Amino acid sequence: MNVAIRKKVHHFNIPGQAHELTFSCYRRLPLLSRDRTRRWLIESIENARKTQEYALLAFVIMPEHVHIIVYPFDQTYDVAWFLKSIKQSVSKNAHARLRKHDQK
Repeated sequence: MNVAIRKKVHHFNIPGQAHELTFSCYRRLPLLSRDRTRRWLIESIENARKTQEYALLAFVIMPEHVHIIVYPFDQTYDVAWFLKSIKQSVSKNAHARLRKHDQK
């Protein structure tokens, strides 16, 4: 029986520190191999950066995962919330596109 073990990620909100964030696509599928999807991701990163007041120091988009280095301007912040807002936005775009083109 093949049972996937899910890693538990811990984010530490330490004021004055840059954060390196890494996340993978669903089942590590190469979902970021298209320009459209990468554009959604870049727009989502930019929106989260502006609304939550982070500096974007660097990012790398690979076909199945992403690395981002950010620096929060506020002393009180939540890295997990920042990451969630990025991922949810891209997910909503992808689901909307699938519904529009009647793919399930």
